Amino acid sequence: KGLTMNPCCNNCSTVSETVEQLLQHGFIVSPLAVSKILAKRAFNKELLKKSQEKKTFYYKELLN
Repeated sequence: KGLTMNPCCNNCSTVSETVEQLLQHGFIVSPLAVSKILAKRAFNKELLKKSQEKKTFYYKELLN
């Protein structure tokens, strides 16, 4: 099973949600490491980033 994203936000996920899912899948991760990776991927345009209600969401644009 792959990682799922927050359904209320059209396939997006916060750092905390991503960390929780990775831990559920047996990975040992730190929130800081995940945050750095997601921020770097957003900077390199591999992911999109948006802020809403003091939370930052990361997501990959789905192609139709």
